[in-house]
Amino acid sequence: MAVNLERRRDVGGRIDKSCLKILVKEFGFLDGSPNYGTLYDDLRNAHGLSNAQFAQFDAGSRNPATIALQMHGVYKLSRIIELLDIFTKEATKLHDEAMARVGPIGNSVGNILNRMPDELLSLTMEHACSGLQDLVMLSHVNRRFRGVAEGLSHMCTDITPSLTPAELEASLVWSRNAGLHVKLSQYQCVPFTKYDIPIEPYLDKIVPASHRWKSLEILCASKEFMKSTTGYTQIQTRLTGLDLSRLQSLKYTYMGDFKPGSSTLTVVDSPGHIYNTWKAPNLRDVTFNKIIPYPYPHSITTLTLELQERGPHDLAFSNDLLAVNIFLKESPSVEVLRIFTTSRSRGATAINYPKLKMPNVREVSLRCSFDGLEVSEAHPLSCFMRSLDVQNLSTLVIRFELFNQVNHYDANNPANIDVDITDMIMGLVPMSRSRIETLGISITSIEHNNLRPSFNLPFQNFWSLRDLTLEFWGYSNNIILASDSPVRPYDFPPINHISLFGCHEGGTAFLEEVYKLLAKTHGAESKPRVDVRFCSSIEKARALEIVGDDYLKYNPER
Repeated sequence: MAVNLERRRDVGGRIDKSCLKILVKEFGFLDGSPNYGTLYDDLRNAHGLSNAQFAQFDAGSRNPATIALQMHGVYKLSRIIELLDIFTKEATKLHDEAMARVGPIGNSVGNILNRMPDELLSLTMEHACSGLQDLVMLSHVNRRFRGVAEGLSHMCTDITPSLTPAELEASLVWSRNAGLHVKLSQYQCVPFTKYDIPIEPYLDKIVPASHRWKSLEILCASKEFMKSTTGYTQIQTRLTGLDLSRLQSLKYTYMGDFKPGSSTLTVVDSPGHIYNTWKAPNLRDVTFNKIIPYPYPHSITTLTLELQERGPHDLAFSNDLLAVNIFLKESPSVEVLRIFTTSRSRGATAINYPKLKMPNVREVSLRCSFDGLEVSEAHPLSCFMRSLDVQNLSTLVIRFELFNQVNHYDANNPANIDVDITDMIMGLVPMSRSRIETLGISITSIEHNNLRPSFNLPFQNFWSLRDLTLEFWGYSNNIILASDSPVRPYDFPPINHISLFGCHEGGTAFLEEVYKLLAKTHGAESKPRVDVRFCSSIEKARALEIVGDDYLKYNPER
């Protein structure tokens, strides 16, 4: 060890801090360079040593200042070479010494791995690898490692435009016959997406393997999209009539060119409905974005619709939901229905959508926006939900955004308008006597409006309720359990779990009333678990008195 220390001191004598500072100064400015792999070019340009600058000497046009810069640069480079040579020799010595100690440990680890059963080694390699490159590296250890690595074909199944051509080729080979998760975008035909594989060679590779596609995420558009027809033509021609026998999940976005006041593509429109030419008997989970789906033979169980945004006075939103009604009529297999919209309908007239029986629907999620001063019964989404017969519904999640289109917040007149939004939200609850066990309601009151909303949860409408989540965001929210008794007495639902988030007013009274009614119907021993988060209206001490330490989870922070 003494010899080693003396050697370090000797090195320290030849390489002092000033030498290291020189290297840092010369190379440090390259750290923030966005152009990777250009270190030598940057050095040459910094010291006037580029080929173009040397060519000036041959033309006799090199000035004294350039010559002085180049001579100084050559001197500095010679110093760097000398220092790098010393560092390289010393680094090699350190490396050899370290390997003498680390090598046996590495061999021991290698022996342990080699003695592992294939199943355990496979799990170890899967945990150690983040993708195809790591897997290929481990496959070079030995023959056994390669065999195990080749068995992890599911780690090479993500096919995206961001892969390099070599990575794409390797992924298709290494994934063998495993199901592929494919992403495809018409943006690949746009020049500024230079980091994506162009759409034509990409399709050349993935279309022949379409029988292996397990999930597909595709962004398509009209032929006028970005003033380029290449991607549109390629997608419309190459993806028509595919045999997608293994496809289980589809996310389809159609960025059409919609004119103001026009309807979304409906059942009578054909552009963009390329998916109805596919053979996909195992397709179960589908998301349609910006397009109303065209009815076609399928057995979809999970349907997500992200509707096109519409103007506040536009009837197109109502027409969109009518097209959704028509699609669902041909889709009795749907079990999970999600409808998301940012349209802010105002001044609407109530619409009677055709009654629709959906016997298999067990979960519904909605995201919508309401004007706090409008008649809620006329909102298109409320009318649509009233048309559904979903007697087996067990889970309902509503994400509700409240806005005020007319009376904006006035800093000089900050008075709030009290508005009861109970009817607005309850209008989104299907009218059939469903057995809702899980109910989630999230209410957002947009900042800087002058609405002060309150919400009374009518528990008598949810006689099977087990799990309740209430979330409140925005300017000011009340959550108040109706104090007036219903016309007819009712049994309070046997709730097992309550979660409250962001309740600024009425939270304590709400919990007190819930526990009083629970005890009246089910006895004092009935105690649900309660999660309270960021509720300024509920003090922890009082919550502990009501709920009990064993059943309360309290967090004052978001």
